[in-house]
Amino acid sequence: MRPAATAAAEAADLSDAAKPLRMAQAASDPSASVPGDAVVVARVEDAWGVRGALRIAPFGDVSDTVLTVSRRWWLRRPQQLRGLPRPVAAASVPASAGVAGPASTRASTSSAGPAARAVRIADPLATGPRLFAVDSARRHSGAVVARLQGVAERDAAQALKGAEVLVSRADFPPLPDGEYYWVDLVGCAVVNLAGESLGVVAEVDDHGAHAILRVRPQGGAEAAERLIPFVPAYITTVDIGARRILVDWGLDY
Repeated sequence: MRPAATAAAEAADLSDAAKPLRMAQAASDPSASVPGDAVVVARVEDAWGVRGALRIAPFGDVSDTVLTVSRRWWLRRPQQLRGLPRPVAAASVPASAGVAGPASTRASTSSAGPAARAVRIADPLATGPRLFAVDSARRHSGAVVARLQGVAERDAAQALKGAEVLVSRADFPPLPDGEYYWVDLVGCAVVNLAGESLGVVAEVDDHGAHAILRVRPQGGAEAAERLIPFVPAYITTVDIGARRILVDWGLDY
């Protein structure tokens, strides 16, 4: 059994992964609700270039990201869906660059010409998460450069800076036998060879050489958690369907 994959399997050939998907939904659909199996996999760092591309920072090794495979992403502000206020961010760009979406000119008392004036871009995510169809996504210098349908100019891309990127678990590519997505391990019951319950997987940490399962008793405090290395010496079987992990680990370890 090989150690757990950090975020996804090696993506398929990039020439195929970068092909646009023709979706039934609009390019940017504010009415499409975030699916219950959505996983936060990355963050929008900034615009890339002048034609609306985005630089995306994956959470995990970029070589294992699902971003180059999934053709639909949900973008949201980090505070959304968490009971916190929704901010209205803004990006300032030269008025001559053009604006995609709602905008209002910021007043200026200077004598500068039109090219020096700035516009305030309304946050396209201010009213909630939005579904975007992905035209292309490729690895580049430790990140992912992507183009989303409906985002055609740099100012529109900058308006998405800082957004979280969510992908449906159903869109993750399959993994080889013996490899598992961390999101699938979280919540699994952990039982030892004596049939004793150790708790459930609360988190999975990356410690470089291998992953670590943070196992907590059901309803227990963090102080009672066990740290079990996800390596063959301790992990006997993993049954994702049954949500159960069998380990060689004593209650007194």
